[in-house]
Amino acid sequence: MNFDGFLKVESRLNTQKELVNMGSDAIPIIKSFYSGEMKNSDGIAYVSIRTIHQWVLHAIGDLGDIAKPLELDMIEYINEHTIYTIKNLNRFSKIQEKTFELVLKLLEEFAYNIQCVTNVGQSIDSLYEIIYLILKKNLDNDNRFKSLEEKYPIIAVSKSKVKAYLWKLYINQ
Repeated sequence: MNFDGFLKVESRLNTQKELVNMGSDAIPIIKSFYSGEMKNSDGIAYVSIRTIHQWVLHAIGDLGDIAKPLELDMIEYINEHTIYTIKNLNRFSKIQEKTFELVLKLLEEFAYNIQCVTNVGQSIDSLYEIIYLILKKNLDNDNRFKSLEEKYPIIAVSKSKVKAYLWKLYINQ
């Protein structure tokens, strides 16, 4: 598998499809991507190349639960690729406790950033994606989430906005 295809705009989609079409055979390849074993001709680990990493995350999402063994690898890089990681974690039927704990930590960080008016753009987008993940996985009744919701009003407001958005999608199907 040649990950250089992710660097060229015209071949990104085909490279992603090639990886996804491998099904479960893609898992060891992606594992070696995350371990840093897979490198380009200059010896640079593909995992450190942002564009490639984002497309691999999309491929993982397309693989769905087949890619569940990659969940912990994905969350190691969640701070670098927050939105892509959260969106593609949403493609799994369930997330692990360790992932949920990290997601809650990020939720608090983004809520705090918004409250303090720092880095609001990325924070609000990430906040919405995290809340969508939590709602979709039915984790919004967890006491840890409820505690954050009480501590940061922006979380409660965002939760109602995401629910309203989901309701509109449901009605318009």
